Amino acid sequence: MYKDSYDLELSCASEAALQAYLAGIEISKGFDAPGITELTEATTQDEEFALAHAALARQFQIHGFASEAKEHSAKSIALKANATPREQSAIDVAAAAASFNPAVLGMARRHVDDYPQDLFVLSYIVGPFGLLAFSGEHDWREQSMALLQETKTAYPDDDWWHLTARSYAGAEIGDLKQARDDGERAWSLRETGNCAHSLAHVHFEAGVLDEGAAFINDWDAVHGDTSDMRHHLLWHLVLLGREGGASPEKLMQ
Repeated sequence: MYKDSYDLELSCASEAALQAYLAGIEISKGFDAPGITELTEATTQDEEFALAHAALARQFQIHGFASEAKEHSAKSIALKANATPREQSAIDVAAAAASFNPAVLGMARRHVDDYPQDLFVLSYIVGPFGLLAFSGEHDWREQSMALLQETKTAYPDDDWWHLTARSYAGAEIGDLKQARDDGERAWSLRETGNCAHSLAHVHFEAGVLDEGAAFINDWDAVHGDTSDMRHHLLWHLVLLGREGGASPEKLMQ
């Protein structure tokens, strides 16, 4: 049986489907591009690849393609009987998230308890757009960091995604030195919009406004034209300027 980047079994029929799926997940977790093309290729190479349909549905929903998201979510559910128990559980989490089921956070937490290295589900829970952030719980930041610390040993030391997730969470709870160390390590491994976003939070919370602005401007010069995060990081640039006392006229330049 094929395995993903974290040694988890995948119920796919071919190497081509596997590689397309892995590429789609890798791209989507960077926030620069949706990975829809790659995940579509995975489902084309193996029409019965249930988890790929679930991942594709997620990306379609995030990017506003409601009918396509519904179609692939339904396919993932219809096909999940042929998947591993881990994949079936992940598909259930994805379907619950897509339908805004209030039980989804508990489902996702139980899944991560069983499969801590399952980034697909862990990424639903943590981060600025995760289930905890929108849970309404006042200590969601502390819960995010606790979960990331619990799962840390399940990931390689040089896993850029887990590092940048910890960087963001650390900035949110005020652990700024560790957040900066983790964020800069992640950035050195992979210059993604996700990593840049975590560092933008670190710079703002640490009050290093000029450094933060220079970082975003440098990022924009290299990556801005090809990243879906450009609009959001430029918003962070405005926040840095406003915090530094820039006039409205200056902020509009």
